[in-house]
Amino acid sequence: MYANDVKPNRLIRAKRKLEDLLRQRDEGVTGLIVFAGDAHTVTPLTDDTNTIIAMIPSLSPKIMPAPGSRLAPGLLRAVQLFKDAGVSSGRILIITDEIRDLDDAQDIAAEFRYSYPVSVLSVGTPEGAPVPLSSGSPNNGASNRGYLKDAAGNLVIPQVNYGELQSFARQTGGRFSSMTLSDED
Repeated sequence: MYANDVKPNRLIRAKRKLEDLLRQRDEGVTGLIVFAGDAHTVTPLTDDTNTIIAMIPSLSPKIMPAPGSRLAPGLLRAVQLFKDAGVSSGRILIITDEIRDLDDAQDIAAEFRYSYPVSVLSVGTPEGAPVPLSSGSPNNGASNRGYLKDAAGNLVIPQVNYGELQSFARQTGGRFSSMTLSDED
């Protein structure tokens, strides 16, 4: 999410879009879950979108205890939030640049596709970009200069696979859109 193939970077664009979406909501309940290697509830279902908006500035990959892009735990947590609140139908929106556990996530989303369809809003580009090492990004013990590299010393360039994300949304009853600066997404 720190890749800067969209400016200023994927994380900031996702936060801005999330805030825009929340400001447009005028009815219903909304919850916020973050996921990486695991998933955590930021806010349970609430009709108070201002509370969720107030939490957005604190969101970043560095607050997550385990790195990754495992969506399945996030989907399970979302379904549980709905069930705990007695909500028998609703929509799940995923804002992401990838899904690492695609098969598991598809199985869960397909199981609940009629009650809780999953839509995907992708952030990033198919070309990707290196991940700068700075005060806000992961540095794997490196100095705060340069770019993120894998264990073999190769530059990490996260690329968004639109086809994979679009296929996931279609198979699980939702919609897909790549993030735009306007509200057409």
